[in-house]
Amino acid sequence: MEALSIGIVDCASRYLAFLPRFSTIHSLNAVAAATPVWGTAQARGLPRTGWIIGYFPDATGEAIFEEPAPELWIGPEVSAPFEDDLSLRCASTPSGRAAFASYRGVHERSPEVHRAIRAWCEDNGHTLAGPIWESYLWNPDPALRVIEIYYLLA
Repeated sequence: MEALSIGIVDCASRYLAFLPRFSTIHSLNAVAAATPVWGTAQARGLPRTGWIIGYFPDATGEAIFEEPAPELWIGPEVSAPFEDDLSLRCASTPSGRAAFASYRGVHERSPEVHRAIRAWCEDNGHTLAGPIWESYLWNPDPALRVIEIYYLLA
């Protein structure tokens, strides 16, 4: 397992196509697999970047770890905004300063990385604003998968 490096990055907004769901970090994979957003985005010909975004717009405290699950917006990152309809919505992640860590491997490591980022922020005097998002570059080989985790800072 690679060493984890945590730091502060300036983030630009990123667009995603999604359908609202509710999930903890532990059930995110199953919830993502069950949403029809992937086929709908493909059928609409949306310009996808190759990344997947899982966005918790309001996940303060321990919300991502506990039931009741917070709202999760998950779907493909798209390179341009599009018009919402009943079958697909468009949103963007926030821009601004965020605590950040990236690793290669499986999503099952994600809760450990979330806890490490949160502890690092507390130890270094950074206040979390609430929004949290993950970006995934999927690959059939787990060693080549990239998972990025962002915590917007106040």
